[in-house]
Amino acid sequence: AMDELLKDSAALTTAEAAVYDRQIRVWGVGTQQRLGKARILFIGCTGVAAEACKNVVLAGIGSVTLMDDIRVLNVDPGNFLVHNDVDPNSSIAESSVQVLKEMNPMVSVFSIEGFVDDLNAENLASYQVVIVSGVSFDSQERVNGLCRASGVKFFSSNCFSSCGYFFADLLSHSFTRQAKRTEDHVVASAPAPPKEETLTFNTLQEALSPEVWAHLPRRVSKVYVALSAVRAAER
Repeated sequence: AMDELLKDSAALTTAEAAVYDRQIRVWGVGTQQRLGKARILFIGCTGVAAEACKNVVLAGIGSVTLMDDIRVLNVDPGNFLVHNDVDPNSSIAESSVQVLKEMNPMVSVFSIEGFVDDLNAENLASYQVVIVSGVSFDSQERVNGLCRASGVKFFSSNCFSSCGYFFADLLSHSFTRQAKRTEDHVVASAPAPPKEETLTFNTLQEALSPEVWAHLPRRVSKVYVALSAVRAAER
């Protein structure tokens, strides 16, 4: 089985095929190759971002770039990437790089200096995904707009004690929906062919706009309402 896997994954190195063996069996060589070419920018190194960084690095993403100029002295308690023995005057992004490199030496990890509100569309154009955490809603909406202008997928997230949120703007995302499996005791007719579908996503500004409230389900999460209140309070 391993020989067949190595034959199919000729575009991967022997080391990559060995390290990523289990996940290749789940999502295939093609997906692993796309992961290996992807570039992600993390803006804000919060505890949530640290967990996401760890997961994509272990999965074999092409490169991860961190941007957070907050000093280590004020690090988020949930960020496990910053060790106690680092220079307290160094940036959180800079101090997180080495730990991520040790997790998976095959992934390129960088840190860059700068502030989120100084970014422009050209700064983001070289990335496939931008993930924002720990910044104001105005800054999130601004980065979301810059990502749209550059055709870059956008995610944002934050955690407030026991509550949190996650937002995704994948622009226009196409996928294949497989036909539902039938029960063993049911005689099935010819299986339906896979169905190609496309989802069009809203921006964060549109998602939090009062205009959409009339179209929300009755049992919408209270966190959604709270986010709108936090956004208004920030302004």
